[in-house]
Amino acid sequence: MTNCTPDKIQVAVVKTPGGTLNRADALQDLALLTGGRAFLQAALETFLKLTVQDFGRAGHFWARMDAFGIVDGKGDAQQIDNQIVALHHAYQQAEDRTLRQHLHGRIGMLMGSSATVWTGGASEREVKSKHADALRMVHLLRAALKDGVLPGGGMALWMCREALTECSEESGGDEDERAAYRILQGALETPLGRIITSAGYDPGSIIARMQDTDCGFDALSGQVIETGVLDVAAVQKAALQRAVESAALALTIDVLVHRR
Repeated sequence: MTNCTPDKIQVAVVKTPGGTLNRADALQDLALLTGGRAFLQAALETFLKLTVQDFGRAGHFWARMDAFGIVDGKGDAQQIDNQIVALHHAYQQAEDRTLRQHLHGRIGMLMGSSATVWTGGASEREVKSKHADALRMVHLLRAALKDGVLPGGGMALWMCREALTECSEESGGDEDERAAYRILQGALETPLGRIITSAGYDPGSIIARMQDTDCGFDALSGQVIETGVLDVAAVQKAALQRAVESAALALTIDVLVHRR
């Protein structure tokens, strides 16, 4: 709802971001961005003592039916930086996935960077598929910015073999421990071998060319190249952790159910 009457103050009424439960946090963040003041009904605050300074300032503002944005807010930069640091700390300490997503969204808004991804399709199913792909891309990019990236195509796991060999040698005469390291080493080499095999090449000859190098295998051209696909470090870590947990569970219960 807007009021654009000449010689009157222009007002735009917009929906507070974050929903009902996170409304207070969103108002505080908006106040920081603009240098204004948040009035909270729960704190028994009213507009009776409203002043011009309470409005805050921004270089540009836009609003639609379902969203609005503030560009070039004139809030105190030091206070905004302090809030971002505090939210980063809370994000690291939080374990609940919903809370982490909420904190991540607040950090993104305070950092002032944004992007719009338009998706469409010929049918409703195609639109939903592309929308899901876009959301997946956003989550991967956020994870990459947070935890970094690793060589893709199975290379990151394959390059761990030297560290496992050293651990095996340091284990002493414990044969069970040495056997465990060898099993894990073989498991980490499997993804790269499967990719090479699926591409129609011989894993032995390709891996021999990759020995003692940091090169990767390009499945499209069949060549060993220096740069290639990158994987998100958090995804690689989660996949490895789940694989180890599954193997440990199978060994503990001594039963494994395998579907056809």
